[in-house]
Amino acid sequence: MVNAMRRPFADPKRKRPGRDLLTRIVRQTGGFVRPEDFSPPVADILRGMAA
Repeated sequence: MVNAMRRPFADPKRKRPGRDLLTRIVRQTGGFVRPEDFSPPVADILRGMAA
């Protein structure tokens, strides 16, 4: 799962953590890692470079 989450944003094999795992990640990192860290940058989305 970790390798799938680390793939580039444009990679169709990329996976995002589910709600439960995401909640655990945020809690364990004290909020240093946030849900938006698993999404492409907004600028890339607006340019059509990310889905």
